[in-house]
Amino acid sequence: MSSGQPGVRLVHLADYGGSYAGSFVTMIAAMLSLARERGWAAEAVFSPVARERPWVADLESRGLAVRFMPARPPAKARESIGQLLAEDRRPTILHTHFTAFDIPAVKEAARVEDAVVIWHNHMGPTRRPATVARNVAKYLAFARRVDRMLCVAPDAAAAARHRGAPSSRLLFFPNGIDTSRFPLRSAERRAAARAELDVPDGTHLLLHFGWDWIRKGGDILLASARELVDAGVPIRVVTVGAPQEAREMADQLGLGEGVQLLPPREDVLGLFAAADVFMACSRSEANPFAVVESLCSGCPVVASRIPAHEWIAPGLAARRLTGLDPAEMTSAVRGLLERDGQVAAAETEQARDWVLENMELGAWAERLMAVYEAALPGHSPVRS
Repeated sequence: MSSGQPGVRLVHLADYGGSYAGSFVTMIAAMLSLARERGWAAEAVFSPVARERPWVADLESRGLAVRFMPARPPAKARESIGQLLAEDRRPTILHTHFTAFDIPAVKEAARVEDAVVIWHNHMGPTRRPATVARNVAKYLAFARRVDRMLCVAPDAAAAARHRGAPSSRLLFFPNGIDTSRFPLRSAERRAAARAELDVPDGTHLLLHFGWDWIRKGGDILLASARELVDAGVPIRVVTVGAPQEAREMADQLGLGEGVQLLPPREDVLGLFAAADVFMACSRSEANPFAVVESLCSGCPVVASRIPAHEWIAPGLAARRLTGLDPAEMTSAVRGLLERDGQVAAAETEQARDWVLENMELGAWAERLMAVYEAALPGHSPVRS
Protein backbone atom coordinates (compact mmCIF):
# COMPACT_ATOMS: atom_id res chain seq x y z
CA MET A 1 0.00 0.00 0.00
CA SER A 2 1.84 3.03 -1.26
CA SER A 3 0.38 5.54 1.19
CA GLY A 4 1.35 3.53 4.28
CA GLN A 5 -0.92 1.82 6.77
CA PRO A 6 -2.65 4.33 9.08
CA GLY A 7 -2.60 3.90 12.82
CA VAL A 8 0.80 2.21 12.89
CA ARG A 9 3.50 2.95 15.42
CA LEU A 10 7.17 2.63 14.41
CA VAL A 11 9.88 2.47 17.08
CA HIS A 12 13.58 2.21 16.29
CA LEU A 13 15.60 0.91 19.27
CA ALA A 14 19.36 1.35 18.99
CA ASP A 15 22.08 0.74 21.54
CA TYR A 16 24.02 3.59 19.96
CA GLY A 17 25.78 6.50 21.59
CA GLY A 18 28.48 7.48 19.12
CA SER A 19 29.94 10.96 19.34
CA TYR A 20 28.95 11.66 15.74
CA ALA A 21 25.70 11.04 13.94
CA GLY A 22 27.43 9.58 10.91
CA SER A 23 25.37 7.81 8.28
CA PHE A 24 23.59 5.56 10.80
CA VAL A 25 21.66 8.31 12.58
CA THR A 26 21.03 9.94 9.21
CA MET A 27 19.33 6.72 8.07
CA ILE A 28 17.20 6.58 11.21
CA ALA A 29 16.13 10.18 10.69
CA ALA A 30 15.18 9.51 7.07
CA MET A 31 13.05 6.51 8.01
CA LEU A 32 11.28 8.27 10.87
CA SER A 33 10.57 11.26 8.62
CA LEU A 34 9.09 9.07 5.88
CA ALA A 35 6.95 7.15 8.38
CA ARG A 36 5.64 10.40 9.80
CA GLU A 37 4.81 11.64 6.30
CA ARG A 38 2.74 8.47 5.85
CA GLY A 39 0.75 9.25 8.98
CA TRP A 40 2.52 6.82 11.30
CA ALA A 41 3.60 7.57 14.85
CA ALA A 42 7.38 7.25 14.79
CA GLU A 43 10.13 7.62 17.35
CA ALA A 44 13.72 6.64 18.08
CA VAL A 45 14.90 5.03 21.31
CA PHE A 46 18.58 5.17 22.24
CA SER A 47 20.51 3.95 25.24
CA PRO A 48 21.17 6.64 27.89
CA VAL A 49 24.78 7.24 26.80
CA ALA A 50 23.38 9.11 23.80
CA ARG A 51 21.47 11.62 25.90
CA GLU A 52 24.04 14.45 25.62
CA ARG A 53 25.12 13.80 22.04
CA PRO A 54 24.67 16.83 19.77
CA TRP A 55 22.95 14.80 17.09
CA VAL A 56 20.03 14.14 19.46
CA ALA A 57 19.23 17.84 19.52
CA ASP A 58 19.40 17.86 15.73
CA LEU A 59 16.86 15.04 15.52
CA GLU A 60 14.55 16.84 17.91
CA SER A 61 14.91 20.12 16.01
CA ARG A 62 13.50 18.28 13.00
CA GLY A 63 10.42 17.35 15.02
CA LEU A 64 11.44 13.72 15.47
CA ALA A 65 10.56 12.02 18.74
CA VAL A 66 13.50 10.69 20.77
CA ARG A 67 13.61 8.93 24.12
CA PHE A 68 16.17 6.97 26.13
CA MET A 69 15.90 3.50 27.61
CA PRO A 70 18.43 1.14 29.19
CA ALA A 71 19.73 -1.52 26.82
CA ARG A 72 21.30 -3.51 29.67
CA PRO A 73 20.73 -5.55 31.70
CA PRO A 74 18.27 -7.43 29.48
CA ALA A 75 15.63 -7.55 32.22
CA LYS A 76 15.65 -3.77 32.47
CA ALA A 77 15.49 -3.38 28.69
CA ARG A 78 12.56 -5.79 28.56
CA GLU A 79 10.72 -3.91 31.31
CA SER A 80 11.16 -0.61 29.47
CA ILE A 81 9.97 -2.07 26.16
CA GLY A 82 6.94 -3.52 27.92
CA GLN A 83 6.07 -0.09 29.29
CA LEU A 84 6.52 1.43 25.85
CA LEU A 85 4.16 -1.10 24.26
CA ALA A 86 1.57 -0.57 27.01
CA GLU A 87 1.39 3.15 26.23
CA ASP A 88 -0.26 2.59 22.88
CA ARG A 89 -2.05 -0.51 21.60
CA ARG A 90 -1.88 0.34 17.92
CA PRO A 91 -0.03 -2.09 15.64
CA THR A 92 3.62 -1.51 16.45
CA ILE A 93 6.88 -2.23 14.66
CA LEU A 94 9.89 -2.64 16.94
CA HIS A 95 12.98 -2.25 14.77
CA THR A 96 16.12 -3.05 16.76
CA HIS A 97 19.77 -2.23 16.00
CA PHE A 98 23.10 -3.41 17.47
CA THR A 99 21.68 -6.52 19.22
CA ALA A 100 21.15 -5.36 22.83
CA PHE A 101 17.40 -4.75 22.35
CA ASP A 102 16.86 -7.80 20.10
CA ILE A 103 15.77 -10.47 22.57
CA PRO A 104 13.93 -8.13 24.98
CA ALA A 105 11.89 -6.83 22.03
CA VAL A 106 10.95 -10.36 20.92
CA LYS A 107 9.93 -11.38 24.43
CA GLU A 108 7.76 -8.32 25.01
CA ALA A 109 6.21 -8.37 21.53
CA ALA A 110 5.03 -11.91 22.26
CA ARG A 111 2.86 -10.55 25.09
CA VAL A 112 0.76 -8.17 22.98
CA GLU A 113 -1.28 -8.24 19.79
CA ASP A 114 -0.09 -6.73 16.52
CA ALA A 115 3.55 -6.23 17.45
CA VAL A 116 6.15 -6.80 14.73
CA VAL A 117 9.85 -7.22 15.50
CA ILE A 118 12.59 -6.55 12.96
CA TRP A 119 16.25 -7.15 13.77
CA HIS A 120 18.88 -5.15 11.95
CA ASN A 121 22.32 -6.76 11.83
CA HIS A 122 24.94 -4.05 11.21
CA MET A 123 27.95 -6.24 11.92
CA GLY A 124 29.97 -8.46 9.66
CA PRO A 125 30.38 -12.15 10.48
CA THR A 126 32.91 -13.16 13.10
CA ARG A 127 34.58 -16.50 13.72
CA ARG A 128 35.26 -15.92 17.41
CA PRO A 129 33.99 -19.12 19.07
CA ALA A 130 32.20 -17.38 21.94
CA THR A 131 30.36 -15.04 19.56
CA VAL A 132 29.43 -17.87 17.20
CA ALA A 133 28.04 -19.88 20.12
CA ARG A 134 25.96 -16.92 21.32
CA ASN A 135 24.64 -16.36 17.81
CA VAL A 136 23.62 -19.99 17.39
CA ALA A 137 21.78 -20.00 20.72
CA LYS A 138 20.07 -16.70 19.95
CA TYR A 139 19.01 -17.57 16.42
CA LEU A 140 17.72 -21.04 17.29
CA ALA A 141 15.67 -19.70 20.18
CA PHE A 142 14.40 -16.40 18.79
CA ALA A 143 15.02 -15.82 15.06
CA ARG A 144 11.78 -17.54 14.04
CA ARG A 145 9.90 -15.05 16.18
CA VAL A 146 11.05 -12.00 14.22
CA ASP A 147 9.41 -10.92 11.00
CA ARG A 148 12.62 -9.94 9.25
CA MET A 149 16.32 -10.00 10.03
CA LEU A 150 18.00 -7.37 7.89
CA CYS A 151 21.71 -7.87 7.18
CA VAL A 152 23.80 -5.05 5.70
CA ALA A 153 26.43 -7.37 4.24
CA PRO A 154 25.87 -10.50 2.12
CA ASP A 155 28.27 -12.63 4.16
CA ALA A 156 26.51 -11.55 7.35
CA ALA A 157 23.26 -12.96 5.97
CA ALA A 158 25.02 -16.19 4.95
CA ALA A 159 26.60 -16.54 8.40
CA ALA A 160 23.26 -15.97 10.13
CA ARG A 161 21.66 -18.67 7.97
CA HIS A 162 24.49 -21.07 8.76
CA ARG A 163 24.05 -20.39 12.48
CA GLY A 164 20.37 -21.18 12.59
CA ALA A 165 18.43 -18.15 11.37
CA PRO A 166 15.68 -19.26 8.96
CA SER A 167 16.13 -18.21 5.35
CA SER A 168 12.53 -17.00 5.23
CA ARG A 169 13.36 -14.30 7.78
CA LEU A 170 16.71 -13.17 6.35
CA LEU A 171 17.10 -10.29 3.93
CA PHE A 172 20.29 -8.74 2.57
CA PHE A 173 19.52 -5.05 2.98
CA PRO A 174 22.37 -2.68 2.05
CA ASN A 175 22.64 0.72 3.70
CA GLY A 176 21.82 3.99 2.03
CA ILE A 177 23.57 7.34 2.26
CA ASP A 178 22.41 10.92 2.03
CA THR A 179 24.03 11.63 -1.32
CA SER A 180 23.40 15.37 -0.90
CA ARG A 181 26.00 15.35 1.89
CA PHE A 182 28.65 14.06 -0.52
CA PRO A 183 28.68 16.30 -3.60
CA LEU A 184 31.24 15.74 -6.28
CA ARG A 185 34.42 17.51 -5.22
CA SER A 186 35.41 20.64 -7.11
CA ALA A 187 38.95 21.71 -7.98
CA GLU A 188 38.65 24.60 -5.55
CA ARG A 189 37.47 22.44 -2.67
CA ARG A 190 40.17 19.89 -3.42
CA ALA A 191 42.90 22.54 -3.34
CA ALA A 192 41.60 23.96 -0.06
CA ALA A 193 41.36 20.53 1.56
CA ARG A 194 44.91 19.61 0.54
CA ALA A 195 46.21 22.93 1.83
CA GLU A 196 44.50 22.31 5.18
CA LEU A 197 46.31 18.96 5.43
CA ASP A 198 49.54 20.53 4.18
CA VAL A 199 49.91 18.06 1.30
CA PRO A 200 52.72 19.20 -1.02
CA ASP A 201 52.06 19.63 -4.72
CA GLY A 202 52.85 16.45 -6.61
CA THR A 203 52.27 14.23 -3.56
CA HIS A 204 49.53 11.61 -3.75
CA LEU A 205 47.31 11.32 -0.68
CA LEU A 206 46.08 7.87 0.37
CA LEU A 207 43.14 8.05 2.82
CA HIS A 208 42.24 5.27 5.28
CA PHE A 209 39.87 4.91 8.22
CA GLY A 210 41.64 2.83 10.86
CA TRP A 211 39.68 2.83 14.09
CA ASP A 212 39.92 -0.99 14.26
CA TRP A 213 43.50 -1.12 13.02
CA ILE A 214 44.00 -4.80 12.17
CA ARG A 215 40.45 -5.50 10.99
CA LYS A 216 40.66 -2.41 8.80
CA GLY A 217 43.90 -3.72 7.31
CA GLY A 218 46.15 -0.99 8.65
CA ASP A 219 49.18 -3.25 8.45
CA ILE A 220 48.39 -4.01 4.80
CA LEU A 221 48.00 -0.29 4.08
CA LEU A 222 51.43 0.55 5.51
CA ALA A 223 53.13 -2.35 3.75
CA SER A 224 51.66 -1.12 0.46
CA ALA A 225 52.76 2.42 1.27
CA ARG A 226 56.30 1.17 1.83
CA GLU A 227 56.28 -0.48 -1.59
CA LEU A 228 55.05 2.73 -3.23
CA VAL A 229 57.79 4.76 -1.55
CA ASP A 230 60.40 2.23 -2.66
CA ALA A 231 59.09 2.54 -6.21
CA GLY A 232 59.61 6.30 -6.08
CA VAL A 233 55.92 7.24 -5.90
CA PRO A 234 55.51 10.39 -3.74
CA ILE A 235 52.75 9.64 -1.24
CA ARG A 236 51.26 10.77 2.04
CA VAL A 237 49.10 8.40 4.08
CA VAL A 238 46.34 9.82 6.26
CA THR A 239 44.60 7.33 8.55
CA VAL A 240 41.69 8.48 10.72
CA GLY A 241 41.03 7.07 14.17
CA ALA A 242 44.05 4.76 14.18
CA PRO A 243 45.66 3.75 17.49
CA GLN A 244 49.24 4.40 18.60
CA GLU A 245 50.07 1.00 17.15
CA ALA A 246 49.82 2.60 13.72
CA ARG A 247 52.53 5.14 14.52
CA GLU A 248 54.83 2.45 15.88
CA MET A 249 54.30 0.32 12.79
CA ALA A 250 54.87 3.27 10.44
CA ASP A 251 58.12 4.12 12.22
CA GLN A 252 59.31 0.51 12.02
CA LEU A 253 58.74 0.61 8.25
CA GLY A 254 60.64 3.86 7.95
CA LEU A 255 57.61 5.81 6.77
CA GLY A 256 57.91 8.44 9.49
CA GLU A 257 56.09 11.70 8.77
CA GLY A 258 54.77 10.24 5.56
CA VAL A 259 52.01 8.74 7.70
CA GLN A 260 49.66 11.16 9.43
CA LEU A 261 47.27 10.02 12.17
CA LEU A 262 44.11 12.09 12.56
CA PRO A 263 41.46 11.80 15.28
CA PRO A 264 37.90 10.85 14.29
CA ARG A 265 35.85 13.70 12.88
CA GLU A 266 32.25 14.34 11.90
CA ASP A 267 32.96 16.05 8.58
CA VAL A 268 34.86 13.66 6.30
CA LEU A 269 33.96 15.44 3.08
CA GLY A 270 37.20 17.44 3.15
CA LEU A 271 39.20 14.24 3.49
CA PHE A 272 37.56 12.71 0.43
CA ALA A 273 38.19 15.97 -1.44
CA ALA A 274 41.89 15.93 -0.60
CA ALA A 275 42.56 12.24 -1.24
CA ASP A 276 43.81 10.69 -4.46
CA VAL A 277 42.74 7.18 -3.42
CA PHE A 278 40.62 5.86 -0.56
CA MET A 279 42.11 2.64 0.83
CA ALA A 280 39.52 0.13 2.08
CA CYS A 281 41.88 -2.67 3.16
CA SER A 282 39.52 -4.39 5.59
CA ARG A 283 39.84 -8.07 6.40
CA SER A 284 36.12 -8.05 7.21
CA GLU A 285 33.47 -5.37 6.95
CA ALA A 286 29.78 -4.84 7.51
CA ASN A 287 29.00 -1.20 6.87
CA PRO A 288 31.14 0.00 3.95
CA PHE A 289 29.71 3.52 4.23
CA ALA A 290 33.10 5.10 3.52
CA VAL A 291 33.56 3.25 0.22
CA VAL A 292 30.23 4.50 -1.08
CA GLU A 293 30.75 8.01 0.30
CA SER A 294 34.17 8.20 -1.32
CA LEU A 295 32.86 7.16 -4.73
CA CYS A 296 29.98 9.61 -4.41
CA SER A 297 32.46 12.41 -3.63
CA GLY A 298 34.62 11.60 -6.64
CA CYS A 299 37.49 9.84 -4.91
CA PRO A 300 38.42 6.42 -6.37
CA VAL A 301 38.75 3.40 -4.13
CA VAL A 302 41.06 0.43 -3.75
CA ALA A 303 39.16 -2.16 -1.73
CA SER A 304 39.87 -5.64 -0.44
CA ARG A 305 38.02 -8.46 -2.15
CA ILE A 306 35.52 -9.30 0.58
CA PRO A 307 31.73 -9.73 0.20
CA ALA A 308 30.90 -6.35 1.75
CA HIS A 309 32.98 -4.64 -0.96
CA GLU A 310 32.32 -6.90 -3.93
CA TRP A 311 28.69 -5.94 -4.47
CA ILE A 312 29.44 -2.18 -4.48
CA ALA A 313 29.73 -0.64 -7.96
CA PRO A 314 30.45 -3.96 -9.69
CA GLY A 315 32.53 -3.64 -12.82
CA LEU A 316 33.27 0.07 -12.37
CA ALA A 317 36.94 1.00 -12.76
CA ALA A 318 36.89 3.69 -10.05
CA ARG A 319 36.46 0.87 -7.51
CA ARG A 320 39.29 -1.65 -7.81
CA LEU A 321 39.27 -4.89 -5.85
CA THR A 322 42.39 -6.70 -4.72
CA GLY A 323 43.36 -9.52 -2.44
CA LEU A 324 44.75 -8.90 1.04
CA ASP A 325 48.21 -8.55 -0.41
CA PRO A 326 50.27 -5.33 -0.29
CA ALA A 327 51.71 -5.94 -3.76
CA GLU A 328 48.23 -6.23 -5.28
CA MET A 329 47.09 -3.08 -3.52
CA THR A 330 50.20 -1.24 -4.63
CA SER A 331 49.53 -2.20 -8.24
CA ALA A 332 45.89 -1.09 -7.97
CA VAL A 333 46.89 2.26 -6.46
CA ARG A 334 49.42 2.90 -9.23
CA GLY A 335 46.82 2.01 -11.83
CA LEU A 336 44.48 4.68 -10.47
CA LEU A 337 47.20 7.30 -10.09
CA GLU A 338 48.46 6.76 -13.66
CA ARG A 339 45.08 7.21 -15.36
CA ASP A 340 44.65 9.80 -18.10
CA GLY A 341 42.66 12.80 -16.87
CA GLN A 342 39.75 12.21 -19.22
CA VAL A 343 39.60 8.53 -18.31
CA ALA A 344 39.63 9.37 -14.61
CA ALA A 345 36.82 11.92 -15.06
CA ALA A 346 34.66 9.42 -16.95
CA GLU A 347 35.23 6.70 -14.35
CA THR A 348 34.42 9.15 -11.56
CA GLU A 349 31.13 10.09 -13.22
CA GLN A 350 30.19 6.43 -13.75
CA ALA A 351 30.85 5.60 -10.09
CA ARG A 352 28.85 8.56 -8.80
CA ASP A 353 25.94 7.70 -11.10
CA TRP A 354 25.94 4.18 -9.69
CA VAL A 355 25.80 5.49 -6.12
CA LEU A 356 22.97 7.90 -6.93
CA GLU A 357 20.98 5.12 -8.59
CA ASN A 358 21.58 2.38 -6.03
CA MET A 359 22.42 3.89 -2.64
CA GLU A 360 20.37 7.08 -2.31
CA LEU A 361 18.85 7.46 1.15
CA GLY A 362 15.31 8.26 0.05
CA ALA A 363 15.12 5.07 -2.02
CA TRP A 364 16.55 3.11 0.91
CA ALA A 365 13.80 4.43 3.20
CA GLU A 366 11.13 3.52 0.64
CA ARG A 367 12.48 -0.04 0.45
CA LEU A 368 12.39 -0.29 4.22
CA MET A 369 8.82 1.01 4.27
CA ALA A 370 7.93 -1.81 1.90
CA VAL A 371 9.46 -4.29 4.35
CA TYR A 372 7.32 -2.85 7.14
CA GLU A 373 4.13 -2.93 5.09
CA ALA A 374 4.74 -6.53 4.04
CA ALA A 375 5.17 -7.53 7.68
CA LEU A 376 2.02 -5.90 9.01
CA PRO A 377 -0.93 -7.48 7.14
CA GLY A 378 -1.79 -10.95 8.40
CA HIS A 379 1.05 -10.82 10.89
CA SER A 380 1.21 -14.07 12.87
CA PRO A 381 4.35 -14.22 15.03
CA VAL A 382 5.24 -17.34 16.93
CA ARG A 383 4.09 -16.81 20.52
CA SER A 384 5.51 -18.33 23.68
